[in-house]
Amino acid sequence: MVRRSFPLLVVAMLTASLAQIHPSAAATGTGEVIPRGLARALGMPRALPVREATTARPVAIDRPLFPPDAVLAAKVAARASGMGFDYGVPAIGGPRISSSFGFDANVDATPTTSPADPSGALGPNWYVTATNVKVGVYDRSGVLQAGFPVRLRSIGGVLPPGTFDFDPKVVYDPYDDEFVLIFLAVNDTHSWIVIVAIPESTADDTGTWCTTRLGGDQRAGDGKQLADYPGLGFTSDRVTVTTNQFPFRGPGYDYAQILSFPKSRLYDCTATLKVLVFADKQTRNPDGSPGFTIQPARTTGGTSPTTQFLVEFLPSTAISGRQLILWRLREGAGFLTLAKASLVVGKAVVPPFGTQGNGGTGNPDTWWDTGDLRLTDAFFDADVGLLYTAHAVQYNFGPSAFVESAVRWYEIDVAFPLAASALTRRGVVGQDLRDAAWPSVATDAGGNLFVNYSQASAPAGEFLSIYAAVIPPGSVNASPILLKAGQARYEHAAGDIERWGDFSSIARDPLDASMLAAVNAYAVDDGSAPTFLWQQHVDAVTTP
Repeated sequence: MVRRSFPLLVVAMLTASLAQIHPSAAATGTGEVIPRGLARALGMPRALPVREATTARPVAIDRPLFPPDAVLAAKVAARASGMGFDYGVPAIGGPRISSSFGFDANVDATPTTSPADPSGALGPNWYVTATNVKVGVYDRSGVLQAGFPVRLRSIGGVLPPGTFDFDPKVVYDPYDDEFVLIFLAVNDTHSWIVIVAIPESTADDTGTWCTTRLGGDQRAGDGKQLADYPGLGFTSDRVTVTTNQFPFRGPGYDYAQILSFPKSRLYDCTATLKVLVFADKQTRNPDGSPGFTIQPARTTGGTSPTTQFLVEFLPSTAISGRQLILWRLREGAGFLTLAKASLVVGKAVVPPFGTQGNGGTGNPDTWWDTGDLRLTDAFFDADVGLLYTAHAVQYNFGPSAFVESAVRWYEIDVAFPLAASALTRRGVVGQDLRDAAWPSVATDAGGNLFVNYSQASAPAGEFLSIYAAVIPPGSVNASPILLKAGQARYEHAAGDIERWGDFSSIARDPLDASMLAAVNAYAVDDGSAPTFLWQQHVDAVTTP
């Protein structure tokens, strides 16, 4: 069932999330923990009348990791072993990068949430930024507009009270001058994908937003499923959303789901929306395994590019080891086809947990979650036909024996046929004694690759901070720059690994293609030690 709302603004902050306190946070009232994997939520019919209100229960979730979340001991052992791995070229001695402007955006506040899930984009007039349960609109000078931030689940009035909202992503579509916001929602019986089309010129007026609610499970006949960890990409004529599909009851994982929408209908709330769905056998990898975290690329440049590229990291196969799986949606003869091919990319090991300042490496309260081997972003530069993506891996920069979490990025020269595509560059961004994770990638008009990421270090006394690096065309070298320093050790869940991520964003300024807007979060001092709070931050970055 597709439900659309236009125009309608619901600004009342729903309070049912107070019933969703994470068990580890309930005693202190620190707030919600938004699960990255919702594999143990409860069953879901495909449609729910909005008038039917239900109350969500607390959800205790084992997040699906890649590999499973039994890696805690392995990560600790790997760090202690001092083993190093040559999985790319480290970023050393590259070009300068500078930030000419920055401002604090959405702040962590009641209900406090973890992780921040910072996302955002810049249009000709506005920044639209999202964090785990809120969206804000800022003018180009960084001033928050009246009526914002808005709770995600209140947008458009399409979700029932008690809904659990999470995993927002925002992009700016330069081909149609439109922002697109997506987020996921769940209650005891339902999973939803919510897509909000926001005209750039009136982004500060929620009455002009077009809200579409879809069932999280768009493939009938294979059991009730929950949609998780969305991807959001676009071309000149389509928007693509991907999700990981989990059984609503019990453990396990089913498959990746790919949804494609014609923008002419998605952006027009008076039009009937048709959803093209690829799932199950259609999204299996070349080795027969189910696809997992397929990232659709944000497309920029070119002359009306209509081919949607997607990319996935396959950690192991019986045939040839670690691979990037390339996916391609292409229109032809009145229908959309999905193709796939694989590229061998060499070794990759799940990154160790990162450490934060104000604590030793043996103190679990200093550890933060650097993620797993899933790709966290994808960007297609249509002017040069190059696809970029990145994730966190284990690496040893040296000269110390400290084993870091590092950002590894890839450049792919896509081709027709897809199997003729080539991995043209790869590299590693990070520093000795510091842990980096949660990258996003984009290029400027000159083909310089920018990487936006989080970093922290107990040995270096660094709290969770925001960094960026730039790699020029044809090179693998870069020099990282600190965009915003963390102010205190982040501890949302005492005695546990701190959730941090699960996204960041970076994209070109449509008014100046040499400038990019980077959106991330840093640990902000809340007046106590340690801090419960993060702070979203926006930076304009360029090469001087």
